[in-house]
Amino acid sequence: MSKPSVIRDNSGATTVEMAFAFPVFIVMVWMMVQAGLVFRANSGIQHALGQGARFATLYPTPADTKIDEAMNAAVYGIGPGVFATTVTDVPADGYKDLRVTYTQPTDLLLFKGPTITVTKSKRVWIAGGLRTASGSGAGSELSPGTPAPSPTSPTTPTTPTTPTTPTTPVPSPTPAPAPAPLPTPTPTPTPTPTPTVTPTPAPAPAPAPAPAPSPGNSGNSNGQGNNGNNGNVNCTKSNGKAC
Repeated sequence: MSKPSVIRDNSGATTVEMAFAFPVFIVMVWMMVQAGLVFRANSGIQHALGQGARFATLYPTPADTKIDEAMNAAVYGIGPGVFATTVTDVPADGYKDLRVTYTQPTDLLLFKGPTITVTKSKRVWIAGGLRTASGSGAGSELSPGTPAPSPTSPTTPTTPTTPTTPTTPVPSPTPAPAPAPLPTPTPTPTPTPTPTVTPTPAPAPAPAPAPAPSPGNSGNSNGQGNNGNNGNVNCTKSNGKAC
């Protein structure tokens, strides 16, 4: 029976590969952790600059040491790095430069890594206006009642002007008088028409009622009575006229 050759045997290859790759993997994970610490410190720098800028814009302007203390109290980070804050006063231009620097050394577990430095700055215009160039800090601030000096600008030389010939004044024309307005004619009143009287018609006379014949005997034209039959009246001619 033949024995297996050592060259052809693959058992344990995975273990050997893992032994080479595992340290590299651990170093990469540790580098990512340190990079996260730097990014966190960068956020702390931004916060410190914002707090220092708000504190520096107060009036009267605080001293530079007070602004520096405000930034150191606001900065944050959990890495092994070190923060450094500086306040640069520029009284001639009336502003301050705030700067925060973070320095963090790195390592690769068994080996020393590079040192990472992050620096950020912010320019803040102070609320008290321009300050004197001879002083710095709180002692050089202007009092609240003193106006801020205005910056002087270089004057530009002016060129001599050529004398001009005096001109004779021209008399202005006299304005013509405005014509008097014509009187407005008064309108003639219109006569009021006289109302026409309509005559009232006289009432017509009422007809006299005819005498009602009395029942019984009626007289004839001769003045003699005649017996009436059934209420009838006999009439005779008298003087050729009918009754």
